[in-house]
Amino acid sequence: MYRLDVFALEHHHFLVDFKLQFCYNIATIIQLLANECRRHSLIMKKSLRTSVLAMRDMLGIEERCQKSTLIKEMLFGLNEFHSSSNILFYVATKSEVQTEDMIRQAIKQGKRALVPITDAENKRLLISELHDFDLELEKGAYGILEPTKIYQRLVPLDEVEMIIVPGVVFDLHGHRIGYGGGYYDRMLESIGQNKGTKACLIGVCFECQLVDTIPIEKHDMPVSRIITEERVIMWRRDI
Repeated sequence: MYRLDVFALEHHHFLVDFKLQFCYNIATIIQLLANECRRHSLIMKKSLRTSVLAMRDMLGIEERCQKSTLIKEMLFGLNEFHSSSNILFYVATKSEVQTEDMIRQAIKQGKRALVPITDAENKRLLISELHDFDLELEKGAYGILEPTKIYQRLVPLDEVEMIIVPGVVFDLHGHRIGYGGGYYDRMLESIGQNKGTKACLIGVCFECQLVDTIPIEKHDMPVSRIITEERVIMWRRDI
């Protein structure tokens, strides 16, 4: 009679190889599915970015200015804004929500107005304090106004109390799609990873830039508030 223990011994390597191959196949399938999901997500983001940018660009200059003023008034009315001293603004370009008046008024109120500098070589944003909007800025990377070298006053991220976050698309859960460079994504991700950094993240956009939901990835950091010309959408008090 053929003993079962002999059979098991003779087929041990076969069983081990089978299990390893099975696990490898499962892992491969999972990775393929993850890659396909990511590819689909990128396609959806690109499509949303293109269509929403087209809608935003259709807004006339006067209409954008009026809507931007309403957004500024709601921003400046937030309790979080009143209690924040160090505020990072983006410097608007093209058809974005305009921020020049926000920055000028914040400086007049005695706020420490901060603006980003694009470090294209290292794919990151640096932060600089701005004193004079008219004197200290010139076109930098991507044609966006940034402090000239002689007026750069670098500020560490952990000193920032509020960040006004730009975006092409925002959803009703606080997630955003940017222009594709990933600069703000990396900065916001670093805030999420640094438990010592507490910054209120305020997304600003026009109503035409809002959608119900957008594809997200695990490292995406949602904003705490979204302000449009019509409303303030709130979720979390801080990060």
